[in-house]
Amino acid sequence: LTFFADGRYHRNMKSRFTRTIIPLLHNNAIGYNGKTLSVYGNGKPRDSVPYTSASDWYFFVINNRLYHLQDDGSINAITVAEQDSGGELHTQNFLLEGDILRNKHYRSQKDRVGILWNTCVAEHVVIYCGDSFYLVTETLEGTLTTRLLFTGFDANKENIYCAYYDTTSGQLFLGSSNRGLFVLTPHQFKTYTAPSQQNVYYGQVELDRNKIL
Repeated sequence: LTFFADGRYHRNMKSRFTRTIIPLLHNNAIGYNGKTLSVYGNGKPRDSVPYTSASDWYFFVINNRLYHLQDDGSINAITVAEQDSGGELHTQNFLLEGDILRNKHYRSQKDRVGILWNTCVAEHVVIYCGDSFYLVTETLEGTLTTRLLFTGFDANKENIYCAYYDTTSGQLFLGSSNRGLFVLTPHQFKTYTAPSQQNVYYGQVELDRNKIL
């Protein structure tokens, strides 16, 4: 049985892969059979390395680079060398950076970080931990950083399994297996208060685009 990492997958997240093929650019693909990672170029095998994990469902791709989220919240980056270098596989382990480090569930490893797949976007992926959602992007150093998008929504309770983040509007679209579509929208205004005065709102005028004084 072969599973393709194109968004179609078995609903039982506890099941193990027999074999999965993850397509990349430039006619490359990475295969995983539960024991070995193999790289293919133009349909021909190039290199393979031993690789075992109990987290089969936690692979994802950003900018043509394969990543694997580990049980402890760390990341394995799996890189394919250029063809003139033999197309070898290299792995690197590092921790997530950014806003998720302030999440108490992530720090204590109380809750497993979840991935919300979307094969329509190559530049980022959405993850969740506890009741918070984060946008994951690459850094210039080759690691991954996180930015908090929303908090206060239970993805597990609503059976959320996929997401699309609109970078223009800031809206997060969440697909549920049995509850339909959820749309999370950010607040359009941020309120500033004076700590030593009465905060009475009147006489509002437009300051500039999307700002009121």
